[in-house]
Amino acid sequence: MPQTNGNVDRLIVAHLRGELTEAEQQELNAWCKADPANQALFDELSDRDRLTEQYERLAAYNVEEGWKKLQAARMREKRVVDLRTFWKVAAAVIVVAGAAVLGWYGFNGANKPNEPVAREHRYRNDVAPGKEGAWLTLDDGTRILLDSVENGRLPTGSKVEVVKNGGQLSYRGASAAKEITYNTLSTPRGRKYSLMLADGSRVWLNAESSIRFPVEFSENERLVSICGEVFFDVAANSKAPFIVKTGKTEVRVLGTQFNITAYDDLPHVKTTLAEGKVVTGWPASEQSGYQVVLNPGQQAVQHKVGYDIQVKDVDVEEVIGWKNDLFWFNDADIETVMNQLKRWYDIDIEYADRVEQHFSGTIPRNANLSTVLKTLELTNGVKFKIEDKKVTVLRAD
Repeated sequence: MPQTNGNVDRLIVAHLRGELTEAEQQELNAWCKADPANQALFDELSDRDRLTEQYERLAAYNVEEGWKKLQAARMREKRVVDLRTFWKVAAAVIVVAGAAVLGWYGFNGANKPNEPVAREHRYRNDVAPGKEGAWLTLDDGTRILLDSVENGRLPTGSKVEVVKNGGQLSYRGASAAKEITYNTLSTPRGRKYSLMLADGSRVWLNAESSIRFPVEFSENERLVSICGEVFFDVAANSKAPFIVKTGKTEVRVLGTQFNITAYDDLPHVKTTLAEGKVVTGWPASEQSGYQVVLNPGQQAVQHKVGYDIQVKDVDVEEVIGWKNDLFWFNDADIETVMNQLKRWYDIDIEYADRVEQHFSGTIPRNANLSTVLKTLELTNGVKFKIEDKKVTVLRAD
C-alpha cells in the first residue's frame, strides 16, 4: 500500500479544490509518476463516486464501538494507530490520504445527506483560514505591514537588501557588522510568514509569533530572540554559533533544523530537533544553569517555573505539521485543539460544557473553520457554534 506524506496530502486536497499552482501540479504529477501504486492511490482518492460512498459509510459508522476498538488497539500495540486507517476504527479526525471524502465534501460546500438544518444554522458565520502576512518593525520603530506591500525591495534604509517575495522576506548582501541593528518580524493571529536571515538561515513563523534578529550578524555569534512557535533551518557556521533565546530558555546550534514552541500562555517551552544536534536549557552563564543535548526525533520540555527539563522521543512530522499546513493531533484534549484553531482562525473560544473527548488525526489548515469543526464533531463527543469570531464548545447530546 503506497503512503503519502503531509505535503502530498496537501497537494491532493488542493487538486480536489482546483487550487493547485503550476509548480504544485508538477510536484503532484512527479509523485504519481514515481510509482504506479502512487498513481493508483491518487486515482482512487480522486474518484468522487467512491468518495461519496465512503462518506456515507463513515456517517453510518458506530463511533462509540470504533473508539473502544481504537483504545484497545493502542493498549496492545503501545503506539498510536496509523492515522491513514484511523477512520475505519474510530471515525475521528480524518487524514486526507486515508479518507479524502471529508476534504472533498467540506471544500466543495456539500453537506452530509440529510444533515439537520439546526447544525447548518450553527455554522452560518463561517471563518476563512489564515494566510501569509506579517509586520516588519525596523530598528527605528517604523512598522511595515507586509500584507499590503508589493513584492520587491523594501525601503528600510539599511545597507542590506531586504526583499519581499510572496510569503517570504529575505536579507541579502550582508557582511559581518561592527554595529548591530535589529529588525522584528511578527505574525498576528491568522497569519504565517517565512524569513531568510542574512547568514542564509531560514525561519518559519506560525500564527501569533515573532522573531527579533540582527540585520547583519557579528563574526562570532548569531543571536535571535523569539516568542510563539518558530521552525529554524540554520546555515552551518562553526565560527559563529546560532543562539535562540525565548524567556529563560536558550538553544545553541551550529547548523540544524528544529522547532520551538514558546507561547506566553503555555506553561513550558518545547524544543524539537528534526536534524543535527542542539543544546537547550538555561544559559550556562546562570548559576543554576541546566542544559540537555538533543538528538533528531527528541523533544525537550522546559517548564517555565523551576528548573525541570524533560526529554522524550516524538514524531517530528506531527510537531511541525503546522509548517506543512496541517493540524496534527495525537490524543489531544479539547483545549489543545482549540488553542491551535484560536491562533490560526483568529477566533475567541468559549467553553459552555466540559468535553472529555480526545482527538487524533490530521486536517488541512487551508480549510474553512466550519469544515474543521464538522470533522471534530464526527467523534460524537463535541459540537460547536460559530457566532461572528467566537466559537462556543459544547458537549454532544
